[in-house]
Amino acid sequence: MAAAVVLSGRDADLVDDYLAAMAAVGRRTGRSTGQAARSFCVKVQRAGGFERMTRARRLDAVSKARAFASWLMVTGQLRVDADLLGRLDLRLGGVAANYCPDAHRWFVEVCDQIMTRPADVSIQWNALVKITAITGTPPDQVGDTEFATARSAIVAAYVARDLPDSGRGMASTSTASSSHCSTPGASAAWPGPSSDPRSR
Repeated sequence: MAAAVVLSGRDADLVDDYLAAMAAVGRRTGRSTGQAARSFCVKVQRAGGFERMTRARRLDAVSKARAFASWLMVTGQLRVDADLLGRLDLRLGGVAANYCPDAHRWFVEVCDQIMTRPADVSIQWNALVKITAITGTPPDQVGDTEFATARSAIVAAYVARDLPDSGRGMASTSTASSSHCSTPGASAAWPGPSSDPRSR
């Protein structure tokens, strides 16, 4: 049997922060919740960092701790590649709406100002949050550079899997979301990288 790995102080604090965040939004935090988060941290720790894990091990680690990994992604504490996002249905939009309420409220207000169809708001928000997962940039601070980086990564990931049509679909959604944020009618609501959305 492999020896148990004790979490580093930072990882232990990270798990505690996650459980506290879950409790703050009214989510249940049973024993299995903490175990999944700790297991994820142990796998990353043993590998010497998430970026040093093989693709297969990254997929395995995230798939077995979806809620924890998703929280890390939407809060900018874990960056993943477009290939991983394309292979796992993480539903990051809903996760980010819970843990990034200020950014989500700002986004909904922008969409309302430019008269985005209600059915499209969640699609655009989900695309924006995937950009956060890829670039590590908070949703309300994503700019043209981040959109371009994520769009190229998404297209490349799907082309590599011989699924170019899927890549174009996600990329077009990201492009539409980018155009929404840069629309003149939305500029007054755009917080910008140096502004705090909570002050709006």
